[in-house]
Order: sequence, then C-alpha cells, then structure tokens
Amino acid sequence: MHARQILSQRRATGGDRLLLVVDQFEELFTLCRSAAERKAFVDNLLTAAEADGPLVLVITLRADLYAHCAQFDDLRTALETHQAYIGPMSEFELRSAIEGPAQRGVLDGTRWEFERGLVDLFVRDVGDAPGALPLLSHALWNPA
Repeated sequence: MHARQILSQRRATGGDRLLLVVDQFEELFTLCRSAAERKAFVDNLLTAAEADGPLVLVITLRADLYAHCAQFDDLRTALETHQAYIGPMSEFELRSAIEGPAQRGVLDGTRWEFERGLVDLFVRDVGDAPGALPLLSHALWNPA
C-alpha cells in the first residue's frame, strides 16, 4: 500500500519504478521470534514485488542464514529464479569498508583516524567469517 502511494507521487515527476532494499534480511530470523510475523513480512514483501510490477525488491542476506529462507515456499521459489551470490570481501574491500566511513566522517561529520595497526587487527579478526563485518560495524558504532 505504501509503495503504491510513493509510486503515484513519483509518476507525476516521471518515475515509474521503485527500488526497495531490505538490508540484513537475516534479522528476520535472528531477531524476530514470532513465526506468524516472519511469514506476514515475507508474504507482504513478495506481494509488493509481484512479477513485472513497479517495485523491484533487493534482499541482502548472510550466507550462513540462507537456509532459513527455505521455510517459505514462495520466497524459496523467488530465490531459485532471481538471485545473485556475492562471495566474501577481499582484504582490500574489507579494509575499505572499515576505513571508508571513518575517513568520510559519516557519523558526525568528523574525520576519524585509526590507531596504527588497528585496522590490520580488525581485518585479521574479521577474516572471512560469515556475518563478522556487521558485528564489527555494530561494535565500532557508538552513538553516545
């Protein structure tokens, strides 16, 4: 319903498609304890992203929780036909993901510098462990 409202407003300015990105989809399985709420969420997403519709849905999901998607028949079918596997980050990509936001001052407009060797330690500790980068990101983010 909300997507239709956004699209009706955008059509007035020439936009006819809407991209919906659901980042960290794995939180549906790690944080939501209600099976009924999980099912309703998945059903709503898939309804919104009907075939050839104006909404394009992108879901990001950690590989170690991919199997949880199998409990939803329609989601499993959608994943079988519309997916792209993105492997682990290279060391360079990982380092950029750690250093980039600090260098750009993403949090408060201030450029941050890491103590010498700290990013090396992060890269070594994170390695190629599934889900380690989001955990590191959470540990580094301090809104206080």
